Amino acid sequence: MKRAFLILAALFCIVTPLSAQTTVTGTFLTASGQTPQAANLRVLQRVAGTNVCGQIDLVPYNASVQQPWSILWNGVTYSPQNVRGWIRCSDGAWINSTGALGVAFIPTTDAQPSGTLAWFRGSMTGSTNGAIQPVAWSLAKAIPDQSSVDWGNLPVASIVNVGYQTIESNGVPLMVRTIQNFSGPGVACSDNSGLSRTDCIVSGVAAYSANESSATTWSIPEATHGLGANILVALYDSSGNRIDPDTLVVDSSGNVTITWAVAQAGRVVISE
Repeated sequence: MKRAFLILAALFCIVTPLSAQTTVTGTFLTASGQTPQAANLRVLQRVAGTNVCGQIDLVPYNASVQQPWSILWNGVTYSPQNVRGWIRCSDGAWINSTGALGVAFIPTTDAQPSGTLAWFRGSMTGSTNGAIQPVAWSLAKAIPDQSSVDWGNLPVASIVNVGYQTIESNGVPLMVRTIQNFSGPGVACSDNSGLSRTDCIVSGVAAYSANESSATTWSIPEATHGLGANILVALYDSSGNRIDPDTLVVDSSGNVTITWAVAQAGRVVISE
């Protein structure tokens, strides 16, 4: 009986392929060596009850064609989809959607096509006082076929040009993302090669914009904005981040009343 069991166990090991992915961990600090929390970076969101101040995406990347690419590993094809993680505010640790350390990723060193890498796209928020700006960076590394690895200990295989580094709203930097979307009537974007930037112009849309001092109620009469009652209202804090009030009322005449539980300063933008 014992011999039969050993034979079956050996056969199981032979026919069962290795399938464990590599857990990729890491720690990310500001340029001054502070944790996000110590540097007073803004909280991006909460993940599994934990404040996070940054976001990380990993995707299989083919360096020869310089774009995400499906890979073959242990007889299975893996699509070039993002594996998302976050940067914990308290210590800068890389966590997954459950709040645990690290994310699971397919090893690339023994995957096909040969030379496949893991393309890393990271971003962190800016500080609450504006002293530290939001940032994004991107690079590619090879992931070894082992149980776990620290991203910081892996050599850089390629620096990936991510294009945009900063998106500004009227000169105020916004949280860095990998995609920028413009929508709505009158939006037209074009490449400005002379200034090495993309220019987006919104034309043909009447709008009102004004800064509001700190108060629990913002009142903008229709006589002030002059756009009638069929309007859209957007609100921003002093750093240019979109914010939501406790109440926002537009009456039948177009008068706008905005209330806050705590006094708030910022900017109101009204458009047709």
